[in-house]
Amino acid sequence: MKLKILMMPLLALSMTCCSCDNKQTQPDTPAEPSDCMVRFEKDGSSEYFNVAVRDQYKDYIWYVFRIRHYNDHSAMKYMDLWRIDWAYQGRYDEASGEMENILDKILTDGESECVIKDYGQKRQDGSGYIDTDDFTGGFHGDERIDLQDGCGVTFYIDDVALTADDMSASFGWRECGSFRYVQQSTMHKTALKSGEGGAAEESDHHVVAEHLKTTVFGDAGYVTENTLVMKDAIDFFWHNGICCVGTSVAQFGYNEDMAVAEFDRRGGNKLSGTGKSEYVAWSDDNAIEVHVKANITEGAEDSQSYMYIWDTSNYAKYYRRWPGNGAHTAVPGEKFTSRMTVTFMTR
Repeated sequence: MKLKILMMPLLALSMTCCSCDNKQTQPDTPAEPSDCMVRFEKDGSSEYFNVAVRDQYKDYIWYVFRIRHYNDHSAMKYMDLWRIDWAYQGRYDEASGEMENILDKILTDGESECVIKDYGQKRQDGSGYIDTDDFTGGFHGDERIDLQDGCGVTFYIDDVALTADDMSASFGWRECGSFRYVQQSTMHKTALKSGEGGAAEESDHHVVAEHLKTTVFGDAGYVTENTLVMKDAIDFFWHNGICCVGTSVAQFGYNEDMAVAEFDRRGGNKLSGTGKSEYVAWSDDNAIEVHVKANITEGAEDSQSYMYIWDTSNYAKYYRRWPGNGAHTAVPGEKFTSRMTVTFMTR
């Protein structure tokens, strides 16, 4: 892992004194309770952050997101990156310093920030594509922070960058005003299904895009902004919004049309529509809801995106795809940016 080190200036301390004749004392002003807490766990090669953000209505309820380091350089994974991979609703015990998991998997494992799909390689006879074996980026691999100068990851607590020393060992819950991480990576050619019987063959792993991800935690959720700079003329589509909302949250849902869908876990798509971007899901049983919204802010026509919710036994997963149908042929140097907001709340 490459870790950017940021030198911070020393803060000047300002001190005041009062006259010995002044017997008056100012009442103590109670500190405002923190709306964000951070914990870091490191055990050998395993390392991750837990970031807790407070519910907007019930101050004893927290939403806890795990950001884990994934490091697998094998040919078919080819990943070295950090990503959100799980979240739960918690209750914090100040006396013990422990966070109780009271509702698990409000976000499930899977990609909840950014991914693209490379169509593969056009067949010479014009009959379509030799497809890629998988999506590209995040959970799916073929993304690394350790190969190119300028790549790496930086974590910030209250706008102060953590150093390698700060992350050399675990630390417990720390109160803060904000937490974010900034990751610069390269995305690589995914293996083609060009082997016998459509088996995947190892890629040459050349760079198809550069990826800048900034994910900020606060206001009972997170905001992720993702920028792609294309480096190869691949045919692809981009999930400019993607979020693995767990079944513990998604019992019902609606989009801008306000028509309510009930999730039956059978694998179909719900709440689909071109130009749609808003997804609200909730559970009456667990008294929780989530609001998800993504938009392209640079490089493409946002209204051409197609939103749908994949209703499975694991999640009711938010997808927002651009282009809405077919593929876009990238022009090297082309730049795309999207912004997605995820906010949880009690009901």
